[in-house]
Amino acid sequence: MVGYYKKDELTKDAFFGKWLKTGDLARRDEEGYLWVVDRKRDVIISGGANIYPKEIEDLLVQYDGIQEAAVVGVPHQEWGETVTAFFAASEKVVTEDLTNYLSLHLAKYKIPRVFEQVDMLPRNASGKILKRALKERVNLS
Repeated sequence: MVGYYKKDELTKDAFFGKWLKTGDLARRDEEGYLWVVDRKRDVIISGGANIYPKEIEDLLVQYDGIQEAAVVGVPHQEWGETVTAFFAASEKVVTEDLTNYLSLHLAKYKIPRVFEQVDMLPRNASGKILKRALKERVNLS
């Protein structure tokens, strides 16, 4: 990438020297392999802790009947943000069962406080889940 069309300031902010800042967060394992953990703009900060939505989403789609999931942080007066999960499933999912399942795999602070089952998650023309639309949905209710 050489830059954004007619957007010099945005182009300047997108680079660190000759390196393009993609917004991806990654970790390197003991063997030197890089693993993409999540997107920087998607990280939820709740009570000072960083929570990576992808970790929760990956677990949610492993739960029986859930086809797709998206996890977002929504404003919370005390904690900064609270973890909220949206998911589409082939049948009604009992929230308490889902919470119990997640508690086997996640620290308590990572478990969503709010779950919303939907028919389908909103997507853009290229198929990417529109997390901004999900956040707006929560803020309007």
